[in-house]
Amino acid sequence: MRADFGTSCHSDEYRHWIGPWAAASVLLYPVGVNVMYAVILFKNKDSIKKGGAEDIAFLHHAYNNDAWFWEPVDSVRRISLTGMLVWFNGDSSRVIVAVLLSFCWLLVYNRFAPFTRHDDQLLAEIVNAEILFTTILLESSQGDLISNNTVGALCIGVNLVLIPIIALFQLRNAKRTWQDQQIGRASCRER
Repeated sequence: MRADFGTSCHSDEYRHWIGPWAAASVLLYPVGVNVMYAVILFKNKDSIKKGGAEDIAFLHHAYNNDAWFWEPVDSVRRISLTGMLVWFNGDSSRVIVAVLLSFCWLLVYNRFAPFTRHDDQLLAEIVNAEILFTTILLESSQGDLISNNTVGALCIGVNLVLIPIIALFQLRNAKRTWQDQQIGRASCRER
């Protein structure tokens, strides 16, 4: 254990308490929640495709009816780019795997375009490209191509670029919502 040097991985405490707890947690969240979501979505796929299943809309409302299964896929993407990387030894191999995974996920999102709204799809593509660029920057820091300070500054800069992009998306969505409400009020008055 790198972060907590006070507990040895070979101690009785680790073998009898921490190890089993960690294994149960891995089974419960990354595996269990995704399997549960997949089962719920699969059982309701016909209703989802017809525009129903409002009681589980939080699992499918952002996606096209043909992409009713996408929430567990997106969860696997998040897990593969974070928690799964700990299974690879060495910083360099982790970063290489992260670059490959982020590139694959960028291709998957571009190919399947799962989101209902074009803005959400565009934002997902931008964010996935940013993740790919950041992992490439991190890989370049493994060698002597770029200094660590330069890589750090570039990573911060790339991530800061997303703030105004997301703000613009949010402002545009708020404007559209306001306009839709005004149109709704005007049609109610006409009746």
